[in-house]
Amino acid sequence: MQKYFALVVISILSTQAFSQRSVDSMIRTEKNFANTSLVVSTREAFIKFIDSAGIVFEKGKPVNGLDLYTKSERRPGILTWEPEYAEIAATNDFGYTTGPWKYYANSIKEKPAAIGYFVTVWHLTPRHQWRFLIDFGITCAKEKRKIALRKRRGGNVKLAKQDMALCTDAEEKFIQAYAAQGVKAYNSFLSSQSRINYSGFLPATTAEERKALLDSLPLNINYTVVGSGMSPMKDLGYVYGSAAVNDKQDGYLRIWRREENGWRIAVEVLHFK
Repeated sequence: MQKYFALVVISILSTQAFSQRSVDSMIRTEKNFANTSLVVSTREAFIKFIDSAGIVFEKGKPVNGLDLYTKSERRPGILTWEPEYAEIAATNDFGYTTGPWKYYANSIKEKPAAIGYFVTVWHLTPRHQWRFLIDFGITCAKEKRKIALRKRRGGNVKLAKQDMALCTDAEEKFIQAYAAQGVKAYNSFLSSQSRINYSGFLPATTAEERKALLDSLPLNINYTVVGSGMSPMKDLGYVYGSAAVNDKQDGYLRIWRREENGWRIAVEVLHFK
């Protein structure tokens, strides 16, 4: 009898663990994250859902988010957000979400004091809990028309032994190409299915919108890689660091997707004040 109950418990736990490995589970976690911010506080929400090594940007610099929020006091205002797009790796344990955020000084019934768009990278921990690895956002003057939530699941790109380059290798090649060619470098590295988030602008998700934003880029951005992460199957990854233009410096984030023709930029986030 004890063996029977043990098998039942193992079966239940296995089912729960399997159900967590999905894009829908990742999206639910993002929504729970946002709801905790609204109902409890943004500080408690970040402490609850961030990975112990999770990164946020403070004054343009990447820092350990758990340390930052644990040591900080509860900040005034109300921060709300919701995902409008999510992508998950083929292993269903690594992905990202993005969508609009709003900040209210006192009440959500008032006009937002600030609006923008976030990008959050998630992974499934050994305890089968979704926790975010990095969170970065931009501000903009207006919000896009609300759209239905869209999802993208990882493909089955087969990797040859000689094609096991990491997304960090692609990042370094892109940085070198950008230094030499400027915006033209994106022709070889930007996915045809990508999103570009630049502070002050609405997210660009079409070829025409992306071209307009890329044409607005300064010609002398100097990128410094600080950290990175990647899915177990090496089909989705991210790189973050600092981006400097003359005397201005802020953070940047790129999410890379392995496609049939190699690593391509799936998401780029630049935040220049």
